[in-house]
Amino acid sequence: MTTNNFMRAGIQRGAVTGDYLSGTAALGTSVALGVAVASLRGFMNGKDKMQEWSDDPSKLAREVFDRSNLLGAVSPYFDAGSKLFGGHINKMVGGKFFEAGTKYSQNNWYESLLGPWLGQIRGMGGAVNDVVNGDMDEAGKKLVRMIPLNQYIRLFQELDKHIER
Repeated sequence: MTTNNFMRAGIQRGAVTGDYLSGTAALGTSVALGVAVASLRGFMNGKDKMQEWSDDPSKLAREVFDRSNLLGAVSPYFDAGSKLFGGHINKMVGGKFFEAGTKYSQNNWYESLLGPWLGQIRGMGGAVNDVVNGDMDEAGKKLVRMIPLNQYIRLFQELDKHIER
């Protein structure tokens, strides 16, 4: 009996003080930004997202859920799981519940699991390959990209060229 009283008191406190309103507002904002980002990505890729979503509403739900980043840091792992097991679960359930998301669509399941590490490993492998083949310019470009904060170094070099002394 006491558990029921604690639960009711917690619900009443959240409803009266507005604690739940801020969480709901954050969730709504995240979903709205997910719709905006998905629409902009479709526009940039030359697709009519409104027509595509009206033809397949489940695609709208998946894309907005994926682009709104509601899962946060777990999102790439969820994507890897849906790529590995989604087809089997969909066959068992008889629907399109676990299909690959749009945010990580260019990745394989192992690329979603390894994340940025795999990009660094590929970059190092490409640089070694270029050194072996004698293409030092390409190797240098790939190695410079792996330096932390390299974009800022190049930005400051460009700014330094254009600043009058």
